[in-house]
Amino acid sequence: MRGMAVILALWLALVALASRRADPVNPPPGFDSQRVLARLNPKTGGVMDSGEVLAAVSVAELISITAVNETTARRWKSGRAQIPTAAARLVALYTVGDLASLAGPDWDGWTITRDGRLQSPRWRRAFTRWEIEELPNLHGQRAAFDVERRQLQRDMRQAHDELDAQKKRAAFYRAQLVTEARIGLAFLAPR
Repeated sequence: MRGMAVILALWLALVALASRRADPVNPPPGFDSQRVLARLNPKTGGVMDSGEVLAAVSVAELISITAVNETTARRWKSGRAQIPTAAARLVALYTVGDLASLAGPDWDGWTITRDGRLQSPRWRRAFTRWEIEELPNLHGQRAAFDVERRQLQRDMRQAHDELDAQKKRAAFYRAQLVTEARIGLAFLAPR
């Protein structure tokens, strides 16, 4: 559940990025800074370098993403200044939508779509913010259904046991009636 909370926080930060100033991003434990921009190019399928990542965004988008002034954004785009690692991570996340650029290799394949949805590598449809917020409720409902399912299974076992006991009693009484009928007929028969 902790991993989902991290994703939810990252996802909400990206959705709110246009209206807020970006905070510096601290690398997660075990994060390889050499892989920051080593994400797949969505068009060619090859690895993106910093030039391709910066080429994929306009100066206005770069300003919106990183909350820097226009001069700094133009220097980064022209290559006169090197883009800081934290800013490069944000731009890579915005460009490709790949969460591994921020959260590390555990999130390889997870992306954030341009419309702000969280895309799992194993699911066709991307998740909305509301769906992610509802996950704890769904987890609680599942737990409640599991309790109810176990109770119903106990009730079914008990009903089957009672049915088996009734069948045994019925067989006993049937045998008893047959025996009594034979004995009764034996007394009534003429001698």
